[in-house]
Amino acid sequence: MTWQAKSYKAGDEHGILALRRAVFGQVDPVRARLNAWKWQFLNNPAGRGFIMLAEDQGRIVGQYAAIPVRMLVDGVETLCGYSCDTMVHPRCQGRRVFTSLARQVYAHMESEHGIGAVWGFPNKNSMPGFIRSLGWRRVGDLLARVGFTSFSALLKVYSSPRLASGWEDVPMERISPQFDALWEAHKPRDGVIQVRDRAYLQWRYLDLPDFGYKVFGLFNAGRLQGYYTLRVQHVAGLKVCVLADCFPLDSIKVMEQAVKAAKFRAASLGCFMLTAMFPISRNGLASRLGFYPVPRAAAPKVFHLAGRFEGGDAKSWMDPLRWHLTLGDTDVV
Repeated sequence: MTWQAKSYKAGDEHGILALRRAVFGQVDPVRARLNAWKWQFLNNPAGRGFIMLAEDQGRIVGQYAAIPVRMLVDGVETLCGYSCDTMVHPRCQGRRVFTSLARQVYAHMESEHGIGAVWGFPNKNSMPGFIRSLGWRRVGDLLARVGFTSFSALLKVYSSPRLASGWEDVPMERISPQFDALWEAHKPRDGVIQVRDRAYLQWRYLDLPDFGYKVFGLFNAGRLQGYYTLRVQHVAGLKVCVLADCFPLDSIKVMEQAVKAAKFRAASLGCFMLTAMFPISRNGLASRLGFYPVPRAAAPKVFHLAGRFEGGDAKSWMDPLRWHLTLGDTDVV
């Protein structure tokens, strides 16, 4: 089987989605839709995706892709790449498609956009290739935690979340300018975090309704104090509510109200289980809020955080305790 590398051009998305179905089947069916592909690779407010393809006799048989992401690293905003949707047709595997396409994507990002850092969550099968052939380094492993909702809410004894006096959580149909002020007030001055401003939140959680995200603003006396995001998924045959994102984590009071509200909302959606991923540095807070670690042997997925960090101070990226990550920062939720 022979193949040639080519840059993405308009119209290739149909061949890319056909390849996705051949490689992944029905895993995450929403992302196999054309509108989801356009949302991810064309409509990202940080910029269009970087895509290299392998083609054989007019058919797309491989892809390496990354999307631009705005990261705050020790208080300085920088544009990075997030590696996603790497796939090679089973008949073309073992022919250096993956590494060849990846190197071309990295060269393009560096020469044309000045992007020297790319990160993501390779699975256990692809991790050796990232490290051995592409200069990636493993940062650390993250596990989802599990909490349980209120059975009284599940039985609809309560019709709405019971929060502290003066607090309320409000469903958001659009992300308002108040969220920019919230980000500016609570963005960390050190560590690594994806920028969580109005533009990002609107795109990530609300611009594609097919995902079913629900964003709730947390208000106290009419002032926005934080937010949380939920999505219902089916995991191992169970209906589970995912706490995809929650901000800010520097206020225990806000986090307590957010988790309390999220558990009631999850119960009202028919879920007795709530799963979330907290930054490693916040594991103590997660336990205090009633989220317990899932034993690695029983965890449905381990998130292997890794990246290729060229230029600058690579040490800033290599400490897993410095990363602020939630399930919303992955591409599996």
